[in-house]
Amino acid sequence: MIAPIPAIIRFRELVNHPAKGDKPATRGILPIGHAALYKGMAAGIYPKPVQMGGLKVWLGSDIAALVERLQADSDAVNGRSGGAR
Repeated sequence: MIAPIPAIIRFRELVNHPAKGDKPATRGILPIGHAALYKGMAAGIYPKPVQMGGLKVWLGSDIAALVERLQADSDAVNGRSGGAR
């Protein structure tokens, strides 16, 4: 089961971050790193952020749609039907 996706997502919540100094590694909603996110945005695979005040954030609805599309693509490649999990 996938955890609910918040309405507004900040960069640090979206992608994986490696351990650095005293900070532990963290896992994002998407199982990719920051470089893959930016390459995917440039290629039109991943949605681009929106400006909210001084922050760039992603809309939860955009990320939820992306996760569903990626899951459907994965299911099609692996020969699974898109039923409940």
